[in-house]
Amino acid sequence: MVNAALSRVGESLVCGQTQPHDRAGTFRDKVGGTAVASSLPWYEWVPTWFAAVGTVGAFAVSFWLLARAEERRRQESAERRAAQARHVSAWVAGIAEVTVAEDPSVDLDETEYHQRREVTYVTHNNSDEPVYQVHLLMRAGTQGDFPRYLGMMGPGERRQTRIHVGMAQPVGDKSPEITFIDSAGVHWHRGRYSALEEIDPRKPPDLSAKPGAYPSIEENPYMKSLPTEETKRGVQL
Repeated sequence: MVNAALSRVGESLVCGQTQPHDRAGTFRDKVGGTAVASSLPWYEWVPTWFAAVGTVGAFAVSFWLLARAEERRRQESAERRAAQARHVSAWVAGIAEVTVAEDPSVDLDETEYHQRREVTYVTHNNSDEPVYQVHLLMRAGTQGDFPRYLGMMGPGERRQTRIHVGMAQPVGDKSPEITFIDSAGVHWHRGRYSALEEIDPRKPPDLSAKPGAYPSIEENPYMKSLPTEETKRGVQL
C-alpha cells in the first residue's frame, strides 16, 4: 500500500498533483487525455534559439545595407550638385616688386612713388556654364584684407587681377578666397587651401575690405588708391 501511494504522489508532483507526467516532456489531463506542453529538452529549444538569433542578424545586415545605400545616394547627390563648382578656382600667378604712384589721379610729376609688392591672381571658370557674383579676397594680415569683385564669368573664361601690398608683407602664402553662384543658383565658397563648400546665402563669408592694423581704410597707405571698377574686375585672358 505504501509503495502504491508513493507512486501516485510521484505522478502528480510535476503538475499541481492533478496530471501524470510522461517521458516525452508533457503531461496528460486525467479526464480528457489532452497533451499539454511542459519544459522542453535542450536539444529541442537550442535550434529555435539559433533561428531567432539568425533572424535578428538578418535584420541588422539589412539595415546596415540600407544605411550604406542611403549614404552612397547622398554622396552621389552632393557630387552632382557640386559638378560645376568644382571647375571654378583662383590661384596666385606671380609676385613682383613694382613702383606705383601714391595718387594716380593727379599729375604724375606731383605725386610720390612707392615700392609695392604686386600679387597677380588668375580666376578661371573652367565649366561649360557661366557663374555669377564672383568675389576674390586676399588676406594680408596687419596690412588689411583686399577684395576684388569680378562679377559674372562666362564659360571657360579666365580673368587676371592685381593687388598691391607693402614690401614688409612676406612673400609667403597669398592664396585667395573666392565666392560665387553657379548656374543653378547655389552659393559656393572656396577657401585659401582649395576647400570647396556650399554656403547659406543668408550667411555669406565676409569678403569686404578691412584696414588691418590701421584705424580705417582711408588711413591705410596700401588702400589710399582703391581699385576702379575696371581694375576690380580684372583683365580677361
